[in-house]
Amino acid sequence: MSDEPEERLTGGNVSVVVRVGETVRRPTQPWTPAVHRLLDNLAAVGYPHAPRAHGLDEAGREILDHVPGRMGGFPYDPWLLTDTGLDAVVASIREFHDATAGSTLLDGPGWQAMVPTDLPREVICHGDLAPYNLVLRDGRGDGDLPSAVAGWIDFDTACPGPRLWDLAYAAYTFVPLYAEGHDLPADLDRAARLTRFVDRAAVDRAELLAMIDRRLETLIAWLEHGEATGDPARVATVADGHAAMYRRERVALTGWD
Repeated sequence: MSDEPEERLTGGNVSVVVRVGETVRRPTQPWTPAVHRLLDNLAAVGYPHAPRAHGLDEAGREILDHVPGRMGGFPYDPWLLTDTGLDAVVASIREFHDATAGSTLLDGPGWQAMVPTDLPREVICHGDLAPYNLVLRDGRGDGDLPSAVAGWIDFDTACPGPRLWDLAYAAYTFVPLYAEGHDLPADLDRAARLTRFVDRAAVDRAELLAMIDRRLETLIAWLEHGEATGDPARVATVADGHAAMYRRERVALTGWD
């Protein structure tokens, strides 16, 4: 076992996640081998915004790079609410998807499959592109370098799917299109940000909004299935009101048509 101290990290629902030196240790899941194949593939093609996987430690936990920087939210990092920040997020997503397009991973087994089976397998989707899974660097004071994307983390919900699946959830969380909460600045022009996102991502606005609705519908079903089967994380999430919130969010989405 490593003699370096373990620092417990916050943000997980149930699993104990710790930092050991420059690595993160997490309990393995049935989909961990598939995720590690993805991270190895990203490393091989030079994608810079994902941690590297380093197998398992003596306790059977997965070993991942610790990505240094500050978390994108919540609350939202101010840089993410700028045009430059939004553009950087979209560019990083495109680069990630491009790195997996045409990969043999698209036909591989073992994913925690969250994408409906009728949707095409274009790329490997991250599955949870949101500020709480984005690490940023720099830009904290006078003389600092500009802020930038340092890396995406938590690839547990990665699986094959269409680019639009990831882009839909990213638009929902980064524009953002939330109907409630998150204490956003009163002067944040979300209509303009949605237009900018659509332009930078080169997607059809109506198709994007329709996929956001389907993404939330699928998320509700996934949460409630987990609750019914006794999954601790999803039981807690439903108890906190998230499924009910997403139902309200689906109704509010009609206001963006």
